[in-house]
Amino acid sequence: MKKLLKISIILLLCLCIRVKGETYYGRLRGGENIGKIYIKKKRADGFTHYMTANFIYLDDKLVYCLEPYVIISGNLVEFDVYNKYYNLSEELWNRVKKIAYFGYNYKDKYHDHTADYWFVVTQVLIWKELTSDEEIFFTDKLNGNKISLFEEELNELRNLVNNYETLPRLNLKYDMYLGKEETYTDERNLLEYYDIEESEMFSFKKEGNTLTITPRKVGRSVIKYTRKSINYGRLPIVYQSNLDQDVMETGDIDEIVFYQPILISGGSFNIKKTFTENIDKYTTMGAKYNLINEEGEIIKILTTDENGIINIDNLPFGKYCLKEIKAPEGFIIDDQLYCYSIDENNLNVDITLYNKLIKGKIEITKVYASSETGIMTPEVNVKFGIYDESGKLVKEVTVNNDGKINEELYYGKYVLKQLTTTDGYEMMEDFYFEIDENEKVISKVIADAKIITGSITINKYSDDKEPLEDVVFGLYKENKLIKTYVTNNEGIIEIKDLDLGKYEVREIETKEGYEIDNKIYEINLTKENNFIKIGAINKKVVILEVPDTYKNV
Repeated sequence: MKKLLKISIILLLCLCIRVKGETYYGRLRGGENIGKIYIKKKRADGFTHYMTANFIYLDDKLVYCLEPYVIISGNLVEFDVYNKYYNLSEELWNRVKKIAYFGYNYKDKYHDHTADYWFVVTQVLIWKELTSDEEIFFTDKLNGNKISLFEEELNELRNLVNNYETLPRLNLKYDMYLGKEETYTDERNLLEYYDIEESEMFSFKKEGNTLTITPRKVGRSVIKYTRKSINYGRLPIVYQSNLDQDVMETGDIDEIVFYQPILISGGSFNIKKTFTENIDKYTTMGAKYNLINEEGEIIKILTTDENGIINIDNLPFGKYCLKEIKAPEGFIIDDQLYCYSIDENNLNVDITLYNKLIKGKIEITKVYASSETGIMTPEVNVKFGIYDESGKLVKEVTVNNDGKINEELYYGKYVLKQLTTTDGYEMMEDFYFEIDENEKVISKVIADAKIITGSITINKYSDDKEPLEDVVFGLYKENKLIKTYVTNNEGIIEIKDLDLGKYEVREIETKEGYEIDNKIYEINLTKENNFIKIGAINKKVVILEVPDTYKNV
């Protein structure tokens, strides 16, 4: 009946969760003494128990007593086996487990509890936790006077238990940046007891109580910290019996897990490609750039969209350079290297990059040959139109006094069309050309303009409609005789390949027996009227016969 009341209360509280374990038959016994250490226990009702400190075994298992005032029987008894002590509250059981875990045989970088006396320290602290209104203390001899002993060790063990669930204090930032290494030190010196779960979102290095994190991907993530206490590879084991002391074997305690949320952001380049000439027909689409990191490695090839824009996000902190490897169509490639840094002060970098349009030149020399001399002469003041491939007039130009056109043009396909011409000359055929290289010069001499000539046909006949042969005519220009012509046997003169203009035709000598024609024929040969036909009539000379009656008068 030593524990019936207490056990009954616990059973009522825990009936729904207590599970009967296996049964174990064993003998609980005291082991070898631990130095000259003496303990006295005084219960509130006056019951006193004093003892020499010694190890306690259940057969060959080292155990701790859970009932300070129950005397070990030393008999072979039946024990019920559990992985928790249902006689205690969850909170108190957790503390007892931790005392046993951090007590005898615990060892880490800062603590060494492998000395035998640590078994005594651990057992005494367990008893103290289980008894709130009773005294348990060390004495100078068996059943002697109270002394202060192992106070430092007891406090060390209490601190380990109390701080087990205390979390590290790293003051970790929530906002982190891709590629930016951050180092934090735990103010509480607890981090070294924790493992950190690997993540594709970041890499880390933990050295003692210092944590260095380098974000690798953009997005929300958590850093998972786990403190595992797995020195035994099993849970604590409780052995309970109504015939003997309740005892426990030390086991692992619950792991501590906590999470640190983080938000990883990256930098960005917002690139706008433009050009200084600002001509609507051209576009900066299709420019290509190498994105180069600090190590000189090409990490990406960027291409401008239809608006000449490149947006690249999620860039880790660092220095980057942009190198154009392909210019937009019609532009000169930019050989300059542009470098920028992504950091907290320059997270989103706006960049404007320029290209120059390919520019060339057309040089036209316009000449024509005189129909009279055959000498090439500059055809001045003639107008030409330069049209783009869509048929839009780009420029209207006029041939200068040297017969030349010199015009700069941007990249593209063009056609040169003659708009006006010198009187007497035909327009040239359209000339197609292309500016596709910078500083390209298109040179052309246009000397094949066809001369528009005129002709004059003279039909000479008598007043009785008979052709008159050997009649001489003169062709005059500006009152000067140019050339004489004689009618053939059909009375015809054909004067061909005359320059357009004004002429005069005069009869110089006629056929014997005919009157000369003194009429001056004024001719004006034009593009619209370049063939003139003249019909000229000569009258016979009338010889009057003198009657005989008048002869010798």
